[in-house]
Amino acid sequence: MNKIIAFDMDDVLVELLDTWLNVLNRHHGLHVKREDIVDWDMKKAFPTLTDFQLYGVLSYPYLWKEVQVKDNGPATIEKLLSEGYEVIVVTASSPSTISTKLKECLFKYYPMLTYHDVVVCHKKQLVKCDYIVDDAPHNLEGHDAIKFLMDAPYNQDCSEDLYDFRVKNIGEVYDIIKQIENIS
Repeated sequence: MNKIIAFDMDDVLVELLDTWLNVLNRHHGLHVKREDIVDWDMKKAFPTLTDFQLYGVLSYPYLWKEVQVKDNGPATIEKLLSEGYEVIVVTASSPSTISTKLKECLFKYYPMLTYHDVVVCHKKQLVKCDYIVDDAPHNLEGHDAIKFLMDAPYNQDCSEDLYDFRVKNIGEVYDIIKQIENIS
């Protein structure tokens, strides 16, 4: 059986945070920067916004059209697939946004993936895989897979016990997996 690599979508395969900040700053005349987001709770960086103002923009189709691909993601995913790995996207997306974000963003940059490669769930520990890559430490906590934490300003204080490797892009994930598998 092929080894399974589970990738989170937002801020792992695509750059959601930058676009989200740009849209919020434009809409509300603010100047919050990426490095200001030092906590998983976005509300702390936007204390004057209501939950609807802060999270409602995630349901705007134009936001997902503006989101950019992260680093060398598509080439790395292609390489993993060509080497026989099974790649899945595990996202905790809202039912109200999932269709738009997949169509307008994920499949635009990753046409080699389909709906059959996407798992929507909030308890990512339930997804069986050999490797998991996420930017949210709570999604890695207690997972049985080899865990990669995608570096972000909001996860700098994360306990090193929650992940096996901290990475800056999925090219690093690929390199580490190849090192692990050449050793074992």
